[in-house]
Amino acid sequence: MVHAMIVVAGFEPFREEEVNPSMLIAEELDGRVIMGEEVRGVVLPVSYRKVKPLVESIVREEPRVLLLLGLAPRATCVRLETIALNVAHSEKGDEEGFKPFNQPVYEDGELAYRSTIPFNRILESLRRAGIPSALSFHAGTFLCNYAYYVALHNARGTSTRVGFIHIPHLTEYAVRKPEFPSLPRELVVRAVEIVLEETLREEGERS
Repeated sequence: MVHAMIVVAGFEPFREEEVNPSMLIAEELDGRVIMGEEVRGVVLPVSYRKVKPLVESIVREEPRVLLLLGLAPRATCVRLETIALNVAHSEKGDEEGFKPFNQPVYEDGELAYRSTIPFNRILESLRRAGIPSALSFHAGTFLCNYAYYVALHNARGTSTRVGFIHIPHLTEYAVRKPEFPSLPRELVVRAVEIVLEETLREEGERS
């Protein structure tokens, strides 16, 4: 695995979702340079069994920032997920049919971890840029929360900053599902860039 200073990770399509915008945004940002740091886009499987070792290995590389992205089909804005819970629970199951029932992600983990990227200042910056956005305090109990918790648990004691944002469908694909809220692709890409820029900026101010 090539060492990268910024990792942006999205998920493969799942269930009835033929397109996962989080994957498309991660792929689009792959190879970009933001504030002098190269971005590596990663696509995560919709599998509890596979995603845990993959996220653990990314954190072991100690990127400066690990930003996870996920699709929230009913979201009307960019949702900045502030907390990851030590809970894996899915009655519908992942793409391999695995259905964890009220299980901990790690037996020895804290009940919850907070994001280590500066979401308060990021929210202000997103709104100044005209991007609909909000803080969220519950990323669900499916793979978005699971991957987020794995990342935060393993990043303890390192300099890696970890965050997660939920995004709606992209407008170009919502044409097929007009009942779903959506945002234009360029707006979502810009939102991710702002999240990364503000995180690096705050880190620079600290040092």
